[in-house]
Amino acid sequence: MIKYSFVIPAYNNKRLLKNTLIALNYQENFGKEDYEVVIIDDGSDDNTEAYISDINKNYACQYIYIERDEKSCRSRARNYGWNAAKGGVIIFIDSDILINRNYLKEIERCFDIDDNIILFGTVFRLKEDISLEDVEDGSIFKQFVSGINKIEYLEERHIFFNIFSYNNYFHPFSWSFVFSGNVAVSRKNLKAIGGFDEAYVCWGGEDTEWGYRAYNNGLRLVYNHKLEALHQYHQEEIQKKNSSNKANLDYFFRKHPQALSFLPEESRYKVLSGFSKNEENTIKTEAEMRDRLIRILNDVEKNIRDTNQKIEITVALRDKNRFLEIKEIIDFLSKRPGILLIVKDYNETGNLDVWIQLMGKRESTPMYYPMNREKFDDFIRNYRSSL
Repeated sequence: MIKYSFVIPAYNNKRLLKNTLIALNYQENFGKEDYEVVIIDDGSDDNTEAYISDINKNYACQYIYIERDEKSCRSRARNYGWNAAKGGVIIFIDSDILINRNYLKEIERCFDIDDNIILFGTVFRLKEDISLEDVEDGSIFKQFVSGINKIEYLEERHIFFNIFSYNNYFHPFSWSFVFSGNVAVSRKNLKAIGGFDEAYVCWGGEDTEWGYRAYNNGLRLVYNHKLEALHQYHQEEIQKKNSSNKANLDYFFRKHPQALSFLPEESRYKVLSGFSKNEENTIKTEAEMRDRLIRILNDVEKNIRDTNQKIEITVALRDKNRFLEIKEIIDFLSKRPGILLIVKDYNETGNLDVWIQLMGKRESTPMYYPMNREKFDDFIRNYRSSL
């Protein structure tokens, strides 16, 4: 019985798609009976189907071709895909994404706790081409996921979680972190939310809008910091983003005028734009964009992180045998106002990361930090302080 369906929209991207499909071959402890891949070819004219046909797949695979027309878009492709999928959990990734071998293990860990969630992870943005051999033997993940030492590889969400918390519900606009390149939802909840808005014909924004609807529908939006993926290098994506971002943001705020209404209009656009380069033509490189991003986030931090007149309390989980006790303490403190509650997880064998987010917002919503990310967080912190 198929439990998980990967839905991958693709358009004239056969080389990167092949790497994506090869990486999917190596899911630990999952076989053909457990997961499938649904490729939605959105009208490619680069002979994609033939190019990927010789991949030794360890999973069932559907290839669906849609004729291209004026209504072609990633939203329509994804909607075709999840409606054709057989799995109880739908996983959306893009045709340039590489997933690690423990990916489904992490998906299953979270959905076994509660399936009324939108589960998402982050991505590292590669800056050079990679070989098939590095994908096949898994060495590409060892190079990047475990040892990032350049700010250019990070996306804005990495920096935001570092500044605030790995508990998505500590953030005042948690729904804005839902990106379709690495996200999962149960089929039943996907039907309840509805699919992606096909009015987003240009690049970008449809996934955040979908996340906003999920949030308003009462689903918990859970960030799994172990659900890291790699975004393969290709320069044209930045160009697509810059050409269409503003129009899609205008459409979002027409459709949802109450979204981010507590922020000034300029800040609202900055939050949802992902701080893209098109806002300032003088920015020429990825490194410059990250510098500017961090400065903006530092400014946002001053406006929305209210720590004045709060009692700071740190709760640390070191001994897994104290897991239930620590949960009771966190639950008790988080219901009391006036507390800056910081939770440090040194153990991580339990599911404290998911449980804290399932609590949602509280009087004193906990800040959560997995301590196995400490070196990674120190790297970001030191970079911020050097600017």
